[in-house]
Amino acid sequence: MEKYELMFRNYFKIAWRNIFKHKVYSIINVVGLALGLCTFIVLFLISHYELAFDNFHPDKARIYRIVGDLKTASGEDIDLNRAPYSFQLSIQHEIPGLDVVAGFYPYKANISVKNTGGLLREFDGAAQDGNWWTSIIVANQSYFAIFKYDWLAGNEANALNHPYKVVISENRALQYFGSIPFEKMLGREITYNDSVRAQVSGIIKDWNKNTDFPFTDIISINTLCQSGDLKKPDLWTFVKVSTGTSSATINHQLEGFIKNHPIGDPLLKRSMYLQSLSDIHFNSHFYEDGFRKAHLPTIYSLIAIAFFILLIAIINFINLSTAQTISRAKEMGIRRVLGSRKTGIIFQFLTETFIQISISTGVAVIAIKPILTVFHNFIPPDLRFNLTSPSTILLLFLLILTTTVLSGLYPAKILSSYEPILSLKGIRSTGANNKMTLRKGLIVFQFSLSLFFIIAVIVIGNQLQFIRNKDLGYNTDAIIIIKTSGRDS
Repeated sequence: MEKYELMFRNYFKIAWRNIFKHKVYSIINVVGLALGLCTFIVLFLISHYELAFDNFHPDKARIYRIVGDLKTASGEDIDLNRAPYSFQLSIQHEIPGLDVVAGFYPYKANISVKNTGGLLREFDGAAQDGNWWTSIIVANQSYFAIFKYDWLAGNEANALNHPYKVVISENRALQYFGSIPFEKMLGREITYNDSVRAQVSGIIKDWNKNTDFPFTDIISINTLCQSGDLKKPDLWTFVKVSTGTSSATINHQLEGFIKNHPIGDPLLKRSMYLQSLSDIHFNSHFYEDGFRKAHLPTIYSLIAIAFFILLIAIINFINLSTAQTISRAKEMGIRRVLGSRKTGIIFQFLTETFIQISISTGVAVIAIKPILTVFHNFIPPDLRFNLTSPSTILLLFLLILTTTVLSGLYPAKILSSYEPILSLKGIRSTGANNKMTLRKGLIVFQFSLSLFFIIAVIVIGNQLQFIRNKDLGYNTDAIIIIKTSGRDS
């Protein structure tokens, strides 16, 4: 054991000496790789953030939203993300294969609450994370059978069964009533829009995952129907299909249901179908639902660009490392004469590579937060880089390990391939010359890929410049857009 400990200690000692001996080379290598690693990590964070939306729900593959299309008399196609109130009441009885049917709808309201001391406090109903124009919804009890929460107080089975009941999230509860026990918050009154008074019937834990449903106040739908503030609204209808039932089967049944139960004007052609939960965050057709949309092809492009940039950084590291092997040929020859094996030389060079890549990763991690701050307009608003999270630690570990192997193995094999006698004479072996052919190919590939990205940046930059400065033929500051209710043209 002491033998291996001494061996690795010598590896690290010699590696540090070589790094400090060739300071300029080491700085160029570390900085170049750090830029590539930093870019890769940032693009990976953005892609992972978007792809992780609502992936944490139990039975997520069985959860769908019912959406539709409406063809008007003029031939215009309108995407529908809601269904009439009566629709969700009917399909749960007439369409087999649906385990749960839940309807809910966002409710924009100002909130007033009397705290423990009797002081009236007012709150804004806007979502706290900025992704939603309101964090309040009205829903039926089935909502909690589709979207699961951890309950801190109240009864999950009947919290919304009666009118004038509301379930609030943990953060909202603390804002409304302070730090009193959650059980004592049950029965407290919350007033919405100065007219709808609801008693707290449950408190749920906030989701700490990426979601398009950051609801904090969930009011019983019977409350608003009875209060007169909102009667029979069009609802977002979510369903959980039975195990073994395909979406195509439900879509076929929905087609027959619409034929037997026409909705709205019979002259308008309407169709209803299932939209998977995983599609909601990336489908921009249903813009009226208020979700911040992401473009899936763009996300995949970012992933591809991230790996290309990492590949360029690794190839650049390999080219710089192999360029230095010429100056270290005599060193390797002496090591071989003194009894070093090829595996020992390979591990020695991999140790040097590991140290440089670890330093590069550290520099990249330090640069991530400033980059996220500078480019905040192009980055999702809630994206954070948490160095202490297990997923981040695992990513950095795999990144260092993979980059070390990919960047260090080829130069290490070249160093170990030199013949001792020829190396001491300053002559490279024929095998080493043949292996340098791969290095030339890597240089050509690196420059070709770099030129491709440079040209792409120039073209896109010119396009953006054209869009910003093109004369549209009218003064945009003198034109306003008035948004009317519904689809009034």
